[in-house]
Amino acid sequence: MKKIITFFAAAICVSLIAMPLYAADIAKIATVNMQKVLTKSDSGKVAQAVMIKEGKKMRSDLEKRGAEINELKEKYDRELLVMNKDKREEKQREFRIKLNDFKILEKKNLAELKELEKVHVGRIHKEIIEVVEKIGKKEQYLLIVDRMAVLYAPNQIDLTDRVIKEINKKKKK
Repeated sequence: MKKIITFFAAAICVSLIAMPLYAADIAKIATVNMQKVLTKSDSGKVAQAVMIKEGKKMRSDLEKRGAEINELKEKYDRELLVMNKDKREEKQREFRIKLNDFKILEKKNLAELKELEKVHVGRIHKEIIEVVEKIGKKEQYLLIVDRMAVLYAPNQIDLTDRVIKEINKKKKK
C-alpha cells in the first residue's frame, strides 16, 4: 500500500514539474487582413493605379463608341419618315451591328480588366504569403490566418501592419 501511495505521489510530482514545460509551448496564433494589405501596401497601390488607368482608357473608348451609336440612332430617328424600306432596313442593320460590336467590346474590356486584376492580385498575394511565412517561421507561429475568415480575434494578434511594412521594405530593396 505504501508503494502505491509513493508511486502516485511521484506521478503527481512529475506531472506538476512537467506542466510548466507544456505551458511554455503555447501555440502562437495571429491574423492578417489580406484585403488591407492589398490596398495599403505600395505594391497594392501601384496595382490599383495601373488598373484604374486601364479602366479609364477602356471606359473612354466605350463612351466614344456609345456616342457614335447614339448619334446613329438619332440620325435614324430623324430620317425615318423620309427613308424608303431598303434604306430603313440597311440603317437598322448598321445600328444592330454597331450595338453588337459595342456589347462585345464591353465584355472584352471587362474580361481584360478581370485578367489584369487576377495577375496583379496573384503577384501581391505571393509576396504576402512569403512575408507571412517568413514572420511565422522566425517567430514560431503555429497558425496565421486571414482576418476575414475569423469571427473574433483581439487586435494584439493582428500582424497586418507589420506585413505591410515588410512588403514595402522588401519592395524598396
